[in-house]
Amino acid sequence: MWKKTELPQSSSDYISSAAAPKVVEERAIIGVSILLKGDLSGEEHLLIQGQVEGTVRLDGNNLTVGSQGRVKADIHAKVISVEGEVRGNLFGQEKIIIRKTGNVKGNLVSPRVSLEEGATFK
Repeated sequence: MWKKTELPQSSSDYISSAAAPKVVEERAIIGVSILLKGDLSGEEHLLIQGQVEGTVRLDGNNLTVGSQGRVKADIHAKVISVEGEVRGNLFGQEKIIIRKTGNVKGNLVSPRVSLEEGATFK
């Protein structure tokens, strides 16, 4: 009458694809109230919302200058995205993106450069 169903043998059988953890790309953050002067380098992605003066070198990693970020530095990174203000030269290994809120004064060196409508570049 009733059909007996078998239960999974291991706990991993209970995890569905919907419950599987998503890989979230983590990045370090320099907050709005931070002022950093000097050379900045690292081995992870970075979001700058504060002020940075000097040199930024994140070879092989992504850098985002947030909408409140103010950078006076030469920047070396894999992908550089600017939403705030940058005064200095940008060296993108793959791509440089200047968003509509971005303001850049300096040279851009990269295989691909994207300027959104409304972006300021000189």
